[in-house]
Amino acid sequence: MEVFKKNIFFFIFILLIFSCEKSKENAIENAEEKTIIIQPFKDISPKQLIEISANIRKIYPKIKILEPIDFPKNAFYEPRNRYRADSIIKYLRTQTPENCVTLALTNKDISVTKGKVADFGVMGLGYRPGNACVASTFRLNAENKSE
Repeated sequence: MEVFKKNIFFFIFILLIFSCEKSKENAIENAEEKTIIIQPFKDISPKQLIEISANIRKIYPKIKILEPIDFPKNAFYEPRNRYRADSIIKYLRTQTPENCVTLALTNKDISVTKGKVADFGVMGLGYRPGNACVASTFRLNAENKSE
């Protein structure tokens, strides 16, 4: 159980990356063709970026790391002091080159609309099928954030 807790963030990255494909089989077939673009937001520390990218590279070596950016202006949801994951990936989709999947990383709280709940906090969100996803460490406890 402890191993699972420590690696939950890493596993969510991998799930988000492959959730961007039409199907599991399609993801495996096209895995060699795609490049994972890691797009950190400015709240991700260089140390976190090195650790996360090293873990992803163990599973999928074809990655490219971009310089940290600010959040899209329209992504901030002021009433709850959160960033809208759907707005983030909508923006990233327009910035992602063909044959790539963008994985955005943040420590900030992110949310989506879930049923009748207009602002539901999540760890990540990705298009399926699609080329963009976002993952956040916000919902991890302090001891597991570096995993």
